[in-house]
Amino acid sequence: MRFMTDEVIVKRNQTVLGPLNRPITELIEIGRYKCSLDKGTGSTVTQTDPQAVVRNLFNLYVEPQADIKRNDVLYINGEKYFATDPAVRHRTHIELEIITNAEA
Repeated sequence: MRFMTDEVIVKRNQTVLGPLNRPITELIEIGRYKCSLDKGTGSTVTQTDPQAVVRNLFNLYVEPQADIKRNDVLYINGEKYFATDPAVRHRTHIELEIITNAEA
């Protein structure tokens, strides 16, 4: 689609057994898809110990064959985002809300 000018790299946590049967969690790449990142829809500030965490919400539009699930790690233009809600699938694209965390 013409408005999808960016690229998203989708990674998912996978747990495998390591030495002494201890779980090791690693990120595996699921795929790369064309996308468009919309401006933020809101932000929240949560006070944690010892600093505050700022969460910014964005809308992401991805091509319809993308395999994105909740809690996936998304990299767009070098920034790290997390998929929060189940994706809304349309005929021409997938729309989902993503979040980024920053310490204040």
